[in-house]
Amino acid sequence: MMTRETDYALRTALCLAKSEANDAVVSTLVLAEKMSIPYRFLRKIVSKLVNAGLLESRRGKGGGLVLSRAASEISLLDIIQAVDPVSVLMNRCLEGGDGCERAPLCGVHQSLDEMQQELNAKLRSVSLAAVASRDQVVC
Repeated sequence: MMTRETDYALRTALCLAKSEANDAVVSTLVLAEKMSIPYRFLRKIVSKLVNAGLLESRRGKGGGLVLSRAASEISLLDIIQAVDPVSVLMNRCLEGGDGCERAPLCGVHQSLDEMQQELNAKLRSVSLAAVASRDQVVC
């Protein structure tokens, strides 16, 4: 299940993708207001997106946020992995690391892993630009 943080990150990137056509720089405060996201929470999300190289933060008068590359080059998976990669995992055993000791022997794990790979591929194939072209929310 997607977390609220992931939802807000997607909405933020979507709004910036729409602003991209106008070469607009959007302030965090304006984004928070337009997208109904608590300002302090948005600042934390923006920090993660900037650190992941998806957003660029410009300081000073007229500063704000822009996408760091074209919306067509940013996938939904990029955004999700930047803020909360666990939110789209089908099961904890797919997290990697220590994981489940039975994973190599478990038929359920193998099936879930295959489905997870398909989900990741689908999320990777959907660009922010494609979503923005269908979105009707004004930001």
